[in-house]
Amino acid sequence: MRPPAWRSAPLRLASLMVLAGLLGGPGSASSARAGEAGVAPAAPDSTAALHGKNARRADRFKRLVANFKGDRLAIYQQYGYPAYRYFELKFSTRTEHWIYLVEDLEFVFEGDRLVARQ
Repeated sequence: MRPPAWRSAPLRLASLMVLAGLLGGPGSASSARAGEAGVAPAAPDSTAALHGKNARRADRFKRLVANFKGDRLAIYQQYGYPAYRYFELKFSTRTEHWIYLVEDLEFVFEGDRLVARQ
């Protein structure tokens, strides 16, 4: 007697591949989520993709703080992230303003150098 068609080797392999795809096994379409729309790649030092608006926002802040140097880093370590942060371009000089509402302070930076404290 001949074995049923679903027991033949090529069909068995194909059915296992389909089952692995449904269960999210390695090499399946669901395990490669980084290519999906709406999923941003994670930071180069991590291995997981970022899911959701809040995770991407937190990653942007983490990368921004990692680039702080000099006076900006010292102010950030003392007061934390500012409530308001904006840039001005006056006479071809770009300044960055950090405003802290609770302390009623404003810091003005040119690059990483503190120019004024108001």
